[in-house]
Amino acid sequence: MPLRTLLWAMAGMQLLYLTGRSALQPERASIHLGFAALVIGAALLVQLAPERWLDAVIAVVRRAGIFAPAVLLLVAGLVYALFRGTAFADEAAGFEVAILGASQGLGAMLSQWTQLPWVGSQHPPLVLILQALLLKLAAPQIVWARLVGLLFGCGVVAATAALGRRWYGSEVALLAALLLLSIRIFFRSSASGNLDVPLTFFFMLLLLATQPEDPPPYRVVLAGIALGLGLLTKYTMLLAGPALAAAWLASGQLLRRLRRTQTWMAGGIGLLVIAPWLLFLWRSGFLEQQAARVSEHAAITTTHRWSGLHYTFDDLAVHFPATFGGHLLLLVVLGLWRLWRRRGELNAARFHLGAIAGWSAVLLATHAEPRYFLPLHPLLALAAAGVVAAYPPAGRGRILILAVALTAISLALVIASGDPVR
Repeated sequence: MPLRTLLWAMAGMQLLYLTGRSALQPERASIHLGFAALVIGAALLVQLAPERWLDAVIAVVRRAGIFAPAVLLLVAGLVYALFRGTAFADEAAGFEVAILGASQGLGAMLSQWTQLPWVGSQHPPLVLILQALLLKLAAPQIVWARLVGLLFGCGVVAATAALGRRWYGSEVALLAALLLLSIRIFFRSSASGNLDVPLTFFFMLLLLATQPEDPPPYRVVLAGIALGLGLLTKYTMLLAGPALAAAWLASGQLLRRLRRTQTWMAGGIGLLVIAPWLLFLWRSGFLEQQAARVSEHAAITTTHRWSGLHYTFDDLAVHFPATFGGHLLLLVVLGLWRLWRRRGELNAARFHLGAIAGWSAVLLATHAEPRYFLPLHPLLALAAAGVVAAYPPAGRGRILILAVALTAISLALVIASGDPVR
């Protein structure tokens, strides 16, 4: 696709999103009109920028390497976390639990676990324990709880770059790490106290540790630890099983992997990591209660609002573009199509597509919320980065700058509109 067409298509998708918001919120139409002007202005400036400036931007990013997206996420995320003072319902409930752990101790927090709102009945404690420890060391302010999410977000950026380097080379890896910052829900979730970004980190670490097909012993241990800590973060980590199975099936490794001792050793290590928590729940009489709540929640997601394909279409056509960022969807679609065309010549492409399909299939079947797709966003960023890498350096610079600018504009709209961070 010609570069100019791609840039205007990215801006057009963002304008379409603003048009939809104006239709739903006519009282804020003037605000949306102002932000639409910013979108058009950003698209014009990026296209008119001298080529030597853009070459210089790419050169600086290459020299900085993975530190560029990690530092950008940390600094911009802290600014966003400070300005976005209001916590949404899930974040507020988690923050209250972390405050309890910081003030009364982790023992008091865990002894009351299933009586605690939101988290106690359906989530494991790892992230809230980390938040409680940091709040005790620093201050009982929500920005410190959000710092935990930002640090995990930096870990996701690093893991994405490492996996991309193994699969497609250093150029695609760096571009993917930068594009990841342009995904609205990833940036906003990193700058909040929720559990989805830590879960994403452990899922990416698991994928990285299972490479190559016959991993050395230290990678087997790392895979087991990543699996166990992911389960201690959020039970959604169970979807790593279908994701890996689909990836191995697509890349022709499934039977060989299942026969290997390393696979079962990694699973056993994961069980050992989460075993103390399950034992605590069982001895406290909470295991059955939490299992029932998780099962109930799974049943709710299959029947919530609408049913069947109607709800799935609503997810894909409305909620996912809104949370992901419409300006990146074209890059992702082109990237997935590129991987599909290269599946015959590149084993990594088959593994890549299989992992996305395995995780997505379960979520689409249960009609889960779009934020449950967040662990796939690094993989989608890697797919999009393959498309960006096909352009010359100046073209890559234009795409990256426009993507970051459009994300910044949409986040500024969130703050200006007073919307909750969801």
